[in-house]
Amino acid sequence: MKVKFNMLNMIKPKSLYNEGMKVLSYSERRQETAPDEEKGWTRGGEDMSYFQNNYKREHQTNFQRCYHTFTFAHTFDIDDDTVYFAYSLPYTYTDLTEYLCEI
Repeated sequence: MKVKFNMLNMIKPKSLYNEGMKVLSYSERRQETAPDEEKGWTRGGEDMSYFQNNYKREHQTNFQRCYHTFTFAHTFDIDDDTVYFAYSLPYTYTDLTEYLCEI
């Protein structure tokens, strides 16, 4: 099933998504079945766009009076799956402490 996501309250006037950046996704079911080299977060998504919408920001007097919209589509190809999305690769506190212990 293909689903389109729209996030309407973005503030930045520009986005790397218009320059070709892809959204990150993590599928729990894919982690169970994929080979080790294909596990983890992957870049994907389709029909990405970032643009100014007509929703006005309150108490704004400068040039950024409107919000922006980020939209993308994702095809869910595994039934009964939980999928997470992220702007950038998640880096947890646990990741940090493990790295600090290594050095």
